[in-house]
Amino acid sequence: MTHQLFTSTNTLNKTPDPPSRSLLALHPASAPPGAPGATPWRHYCSLGGGNERAAARLAAALAPLVRVSTSRVAAAPTPSQTNGADCGLHVLVAAGAVAGALAAGGRWGEADAAVAAAGTAAAAAAERLRLRESLLAAWRGAGSGQSNN
Repeated sequence: MTHQLFTSTNTLNKTPDPPSRSLLALHPASAPPGAPGATPWRHYCSLGGGNERAAARLAAALAPLVRVSTSRVAAAPTPSQTNGADCGLHVLVAAGAVAGALAAGGRWGEADAAVAAAGTAAAAAAERLRLRESLLAAWRGAGSGQSNN
């Protein structure tokens, strides 16, 4: 059985709005069999839930592959992005927060609290800077013939 699964969802909409990304997480231990209303799927969307249908379709496609009996997705409280363009950074910040909470033995309640604490505009800005520095370091290493592997 899958212990954890994290994947980015994408609206792939055909409207003038740009596509947006959100996080779909699976943690079977957070929804023990027989627990009323429990679902192992959680969806974190920093645009206020614009990707629910994409998350539901993805969970339905993945559930039989990862041997999970339900594909019902619960929307999780997620801090909103402030600029309409940082959805990918919010996915990374949320994934890190959820993974950390679940690795520490938490369940969805602890994961949701970790996302709320980490998913601020400041966290997205810090992640953007970290990614920029990481890419620059890799580029510098590639230019000098050194590898960062």
